[in-house]
Amino acid sequence: SAGTVISEARVGGAINSPIQFTATASESEILLQKVSGDVQTGIVGAALSQQIVLRTVFDNGAIAPSTIVTFDASNGGLVNGATAAVLSSDSQGIVSVVWTLGPATGGYTLLATSPSETISFTATALPDVPHSLQKISGNGQTLNPGTAFTTPFQVKMTDQYGNEIAD
Repeated sequence: SAGTVISEARVGGAINSPIQFTATASESEILLQKVSGDVQTGIVGAALSQQIVLRTVFDNGAIAPSTIVTFDASNGGLVNGATAAVLSSDSQGIVSVVWTLGPATGGYTLLATSPSETISFTATALPDVPHSLQKISGNGQTLNPGTAFTTPFQVKMTDQYGNEIAD
C-alpha cells in the first residue's frame, strides 16, 4: 500500500548502529482492461449474447484483485437486471456482467468505472420480431377498372416496443 516504510539495521557494538532506511511507496492507479463483450449487436429488450468481461490491473500490469467496479447502463439498458451494479473483481482481477439492451433501436453505452478510470462498452440494438402493422397510405381509393392506383399501398411494421422494422 502507499506510504513510507522505515527499516532498521542494528548490530550490537557496531559504529553507526542502528542505521535507518526509508522507502516510499506511491499510490498505484488501477486500470480497467476489456476482455470481451465490447461492440456487440443484439435485439431490443434482450440480453446480449456475450457477457461483458473486464480485468482490473495496477498501472504496472499486476492483477488488482478485490477492486470495486461500478457498471452504469442508465441510458436505457440494464446490467445484471438493474440500471447500475457495483461488483468486486475476483482473485484474477476479473469482473463480468450481463448487459440487457433497452427498448429503443440504436446505440447503447455501458460505463465501467474503477477508482482510477472509466471505460465504455458499446452495443447496437436491432428491432425485435414483427408485432403490429399500421396503414400508411393507399387505403380507400376509388378508381375505374383497368386503371392504376394513384397512391401506393404502404404499411408500417413495428416490434413490441414500437420500433419500425424495414421490409
